[in-house]
Amino acid sequence: MLTLLGLILIALLLWQSDFREITSSLASVSKDMLLFACFLQIITIYLICLQWQLIAKKMGCIIPFKNIFHINMAGTFVESVTPAAKAGGEAAKVVLLKPHLNNSTSQALALVGLQKTISMVCFLFLCIVSLSWFLLTFSDFGTESVALIIGLLFIIAFVALLGAFIKKPMLIHSLVAYLPVKESFKDRICTSMTTIDATIKSALKDKYVLTSQLILSTFIWLFFAVKSYYIALSLQVDIGFIAIAVITYLTYMVAMVPITPGGLGTFEGSMVLLLAPLGVALHEALLLALIIRFVTFWFVFAVSALYLGGQQLLKSFD
Repeated sequence: MLTLLGLILIALLLWQSDFREITSSLASVSKDMLLFACFLQIITIYLICLQWQLIAKKMGCIIPFKNIFHINMAGTFVESVTPAAKAGGEAAKVVLLKPHLNNSTSQALALVGLQKTISMVCFLFLCIVSLSWFLLTFSDFGTESVALIIGLLFIIAFVALLGAFIKKPMLIHSLVAYLPVKESFKDRICTSMTTIDATIKSALKDKYVLTSQLILSTFIWLFFAVKSYYIALSLQVDIGFIAIAVITYLTYMVAMVPITPGGLGTFEGSMVLLLAPLGVALHEALLLALIIRFVTFWFVFAVSALYLGGQQLLKSFD
């Protein structure tokens, strides 16, 4: 149902724009450009997997890169079909990580939570900077700015919850006593929180680890802006790197609000809306949004689906 809502939003955007202009522009899109943009996205996937592997290593767990890749592909697939601020696949990652972490749910939660927190802290910083630039540059931007504020508040709340889980797991430990559940369940939660606390402290005891991971996460997010800028230039939408970076982060910020799976429809609509004050025509803005979306969402979704399907097919022959 939610997927249908996203598709309806895209259909409305296509209806509002000059469909002939879009189809004509799509026909002229360079295949080499698309291939190179997809290659850049593959680099992003590699960097994210590398980050997972490095964090796991600091937790004392050596996980082969191919296993990290498998876990992230599975998480990406689930994430793409669930509306949950890019967190829909985290449960799948926890389940798949357990066999590599002595079947410890607590350690798996610690790894997933730590990586997500570091990534989202960097993203939140970029969102705050981007929103400040946008509102100061376009002070007359109408009531649509409310959507940006809501998006930012959602990301702040999400990061705050992650921060509480990572920085103060023992706070959850103390709150468990008030839960109206069986004592045995409370004991399991408390034991898990104690393990998570010890695991995270062990991973971050070297301050260089946190600093290096923050730098890596920032680079990964900046790479999203680089991809968008490359695609924009290829489509002859030259509004400058800073502007396209700001639009990219604000668009992702709004799309993370859990309305549709993977931000389907909200991503495209937000980008078109935010590009308008920069003088980008509706059909050009929609074309740019669709191609960026193809590279960063549909391409990744297809790769994860084909990979997982291939893995299942290979298992059937074993």
